Amino acid sequence: MSAGVKKKRRGWRIQRDSYHKLCVRFEDGNKRTRYSIDWRHAYSKTRDPAIGFVNFRRMIKRWGARGKYIVIYNLATDSIVAKYYKGEEVELDDDP
Repeated sequence: MSAGVKKKRRGWRIQRDSYHKLCVRFEDGNKRTRYSIDWRHAYSKTRDPAIGFVNFRRMIKRWGARGKYIVIYNLATDSIVAKYYKGEEVELDDDP
């Protein structure tokens, strides 16, 4: 008799499954890269980019002026989605 083999459940992976990436340079010179968490829990069936953006905005608000330069990239198209300078959003240039 063969026992049923249990398949290991695969959850979401941050770098592989994120829609966006946030790069920040702080006032003191430190740099950090954060990836959006676009799902409610590790085994959720769907992803939503709005969830990740809410989390990013919460981080930017918490950092305030300490986050000197902040850039958010879309990972699929490798394009800039938003820029912030000292916690305030800056308009994107349309020129390539």
